[in-house]
Amino acid sequence: SHLNGYHVAKAVIIGGLLSIVFALVINDLPVVSNFTFTPMLAGPVEESAKLLAAIFIARNWVNARQVQDGIVIGASVGAGFAMIETAGYIFESFILIHEEVVTLNLHGAIGTLAIRAIMSPFAHVLWTAVVAGALWYTSKRSNSKLNGFFSHVFLRIFIFIIGLHALWNSPWLLPFEGTISSVVGKYILIGLSGWYIFLQLLSVDE
Repeated sequence: SHLNGYHVAKAVIIGGLLSIVFALVINDLPVVSNFTFTPMLAGPVEESAKLLAAIFIARNWVNARQVQDGIVIGASVGAGFAMIETAGYIFESFILIHEEVVTLNLHGAIGTLAIRAIMSPFAHVLWTAVVAGALWYTSKRSNSKLNGFFSHVFLRIFIFIIGLHALWNSPWLLPFEGTISSVVGKYILIGLSGWYIFLQLLSVDE
């Protein structure tokens, strides 16, 4: 990769903030806001927002055109988004309000942080790395990332990752619903599917 620590830090901090802003803007668009909100809707909204943030961050990085560069930028933006999102979940777990009584739940906050940390290599960081890497791959011979958007390779990967994200947020579980294996198995299956695409992207950049 042609990226250094400065590029990664900028993608994490600025890209993370931008992706949150873009997600809020996309959520307010009529084509989205007319739908009844469900957690699964976060799939297309958040993946689009993170990809837009990655493109915006890297717009002037002329040397960052390889698939590996896109993967690093995408993973960094995904990490920034996940950090902000996790902070919100931790706050919700820490501050409990019941019948106007506020209590602090330190164990809940630590538990939320631990779970999010364990899942991070299989969720936002991975998904955005794959989507950005796919776009960089399909637009590698062009100065504009827009050309890559219309590639059937990119569209298939993008839709697949959106589907993984939507399934992650869905109530769907593996057979034998109600057991811990059905919950863990769901996330393992989704995680392995994402990593399979990720490894395929790495192989085309060799």
